[in-house]
Amino acid sequence: MIRNDSDCTDFTDFTILVDDPNIDTDIDPFIICSDNTTEPFDYNTVIDSIVPNASSFNVTYHLTQIDAQDGLNPQSSMVTATTTEEFYFIRVVDPTGILCDYVLNTSVFVANPPAIATPVDLFLCDDDFDGFLNVALTDQNNEILNGLDPLLHQVTFYESAADRTAGQNALSNSFTTTQNPQRIYVRVTETSTSCFNDVDYQITVRPRPVLQSQDDIIVCVDAVVPTTISVAAGFDFYEWNTGEMGATTNSININQPGDYTVTVTNNFGCESSLTITALPSDVATIDEIITQDFRSGDNTAQFIVSGPGDYEFSVDNGPFQDSNFFNGLYKGFHTVRIRDKNGCGTITEEFAVLDYERFFTPNGDGFHDFWTLDGLTDYPNAIVFIYDRYGKLLHQMAPDGIGWDGTFINAPMPSSTYWFTIKIDGKPLVKGYFALKR
Repeated sequence: MIRNDSDCTDFTDFTILVDDPNIDTDIDPFIICSDNTTEPFDYNTVIDSIVPNASSFNVTYHLTQIDAQDGLNPQSSMVTATTTEEFYFIRVVDPTGILCDYVLNTSVFVANPPAIATPVDLFLCDDDFDGFLNVALTDQNNEILNGLDPLLHQVTFYESAADRTAGQNALSNSFTTTQNPQRIYVRVTETSTSCFNDVDYQITVRPRPVLQSQDDIIVCVDAVVPTTISVAAGFDFYEWNTGEMGATTNSININQPGDYTVTVTNNFGCESSLTITALPSDVATIDEIITQDFRSGDNTAQFIVSGPGDYEFSVDNGPFQDSNFFNGLYKGFHTVRIRDKNGCGTITEEFAVLDYERFFTPNGDGFHDFWTLDGLTDYPNAIVFIYDRYGKLLHQMAPDGIGWDGTFINAPMPSSTYWFTIKIDGKPLVKGYFALKR
């Protein structure tokens, strides 16, 4: 400090304190969630949440910022909130004078809970016969929101009312039921106000028809007598992929192979489908008969057949066998029967085995008077030549002739061994010999 009337001076010191409470004076609105349009609200019930240690200060409420700043026209802490946002100003004064005064800006209004709808209970069909089902819960959102903007509202699902109240264990969109029936608890929250409304609904999983699986069946191709296929009776409706349908059409008649699918509906409206496969069968087609001839009674025959059936074979009315090969066949004509094991028919065909007599006795007694080859008539172009032991041609025998009578130019040939050759189209040349006995 300097005197004006002299050059004398003196010094002292002091402290200046600047109060900076770092207080945010803009307070979020107080929202009262209510079905009413007005609600009483007492700021004293929330003052401790916005002014720490509020009891240590002088707190007054004002309708304007100027009144709050000047400490004029204090109001009651009790106000009436409406659906229109109303602003209030709170003056906070430190009675000790240590802290600076400040004014808080706040507001209050009533927000109604979202006007949602209770969805209808769901009755769904089981998918795998276990009584439980995976459900997309959000499929109910449109019905629940009842026209509310889904961008402004959050829909949350819970398995119990307690979880909904606590706001815990929210269910995901894809939920598999854990009991039947299952009640689902729903909370819809308006995101801007956090006001919510609750509803619940029930999911009931209804059983599907149980159809016993069936083995494949056999159907004769173009069968005259149809085959009946069926599933269990007693359901409400049957529809076959053949177009046949009705409340009692649990069976149909078929005459062609194929896949036959029936869709069955029970009294809950739930469906199950079953496919019955009808495999084809038919009489055989003989493609070829392969014989091994001229084996002295041990001739063989093999029957090559085609067709969709399962076949068995019989020769000369013998027992049926699975093998298509037969041996021990004598010369001459035989009859083969080829039967479809599934009952679709039997075909019969005659075939010839070529062989020859090892001797003959042309003595006119009516027995073995001619040397012949049975079955040769099946080969009209065959040529048979008979020679003596020196190679002299004695006789040329036609396939349809009665055979060789043992003569040459009407003269009887002596007892001896004679040779022959047989030429048949499609077969190797056969040579052999036989005896003539007098």
